[in-house]
Amino acid sequence: MRVHYRHGTADRRLLKGASIGLGTALAVALVIWPPVEIWRHVLAWVLAATAVLGGLLSLLMRPRRHLLITDGAVILHPDGPRRVVPLMQIHHVEVIGSAARPGPGQGVVIQLRNGERIDISHLIGRRARLAPLFEHLGVRVQRVLGS
Repeated sequence: MRVHYRHGTADRRLLKGASIGLGTALAVALVIWPPVEIWRHVLAWVLAATAVLGGLLSLLMRPRRHLLITDGAVILHPDGPRRVVPLMQIHHVEVIGSAARPGPGQGVVIQLRNGERIDISHLIGRRARLAPLFEHLGVRVQRVLGS
């Protein structure tokens, strides 16, 4: 099954690496130039250890995915208690608002054949990419002007 669209939290490996590097640099600086007061020395070692251990532990955490759109289904929260909506159950997708005037009251709503509406506005990144993608997958897209 081919994934056409995925949205989730950012990976932030650079930020995690910077935390490890900053803690290591602080530890090296403490070895070369130790502070005179003992409380500053202890505080600096605690900060260095916290930065290194925090960066290492955060590298173990995977980024969370919130939405996957594949050839046959829309998968909401694939990492947790997932909900799989087959494309055959989708009656249409409403894209609310215009890309030219972003603001409140805009988003994307999936209308199912049983009448249920699923608002995925908080799970998506760029709304403009979804309309052509759903049309390509054979789902009818309705563009609704926002109020």
